[in-house]
Amino acid sequence: MAAEVKKSRGKILTLWLSLFILSNLWAAASYLLTDRMVARASGMPLTVVHFFGVMAALNAGLGTLLLMWKKRAFYGMCAIAVLVFLVNFLVLDHGLAWGILDLLGLTATYLLMKPKWKMFN
Repeated sequence: MAAEVKKSRGKILTLWLSLFILSNLWAAASYLLTDRMVARASGMPLTVVHFFGVMAALNAGLGTLLLMWKKRAFYGMCAIAVLVFLVNFLVLDHGLAWGILDLLGLTATYLLMKPKWKMFN
């Protein structure tokens, strides 16, 4: 049997994923626990507030899976980013620039993961 390669995520990627998980947990709690207040203050439909809350919760779970070296979690994050982009652009009419800003976090995650990509299952 081949010797198992020790996986090392590195401090920056670990810090990034930890902040990603915590910020998405905060967003999910904010959207889901204060949904009516968020909807009233932002003018978003309540269903969109709930959608963003669920997407943030899913992202927190996917970030946790990335910490466990699961490559599929990144693909899930990509799918969520596309869905959130579409809701921002088509439903909320925030415009293309706002949607592109939403994709910057995913781009940063990819760039930090890229050197370690072969270590992910």
